[in-house]
Amino acid sequence: MNKTIYNLARQADALARVIEPDLREIVRYNRIRDEKFAELIVRECCLALWTEECHTSDIAFDEVKRNATRIKEHFGIDPREITEEMLTRSIKWMEQQLANQKQRGVEE
Repeated sequence: MNKTIYNLARQADALARVIEPDLREIVRYNRIRDEKFAELIVRECCLALWTEECHTSDIAFDEVKRNATRIKEHFGIDPREITEEMLTRSIKWMEQQLANQKQRGVEE
């Protein structure tokens, strides 16, 4: 399991503990945790569609938005729901990708 999936699993666990702090209700807790984990994965997939080109191209931005909406609707998630945390994580990921590209360019 890669680090992203592991972190999403931890987030799902934390969310489930807030919603169902009484772990004696383990069946309900497990259901909530599993639902949150699935939602987080779907949202992360939508964020993965974002590229640097989306900053400069309205066409690319619209295509990502359209595809993310389709994915969310397919899994029954409100397509308008994009949290600030999701955007921040996406921007950080993209900045890291750019830094990696620059570093490889220097190394080559």
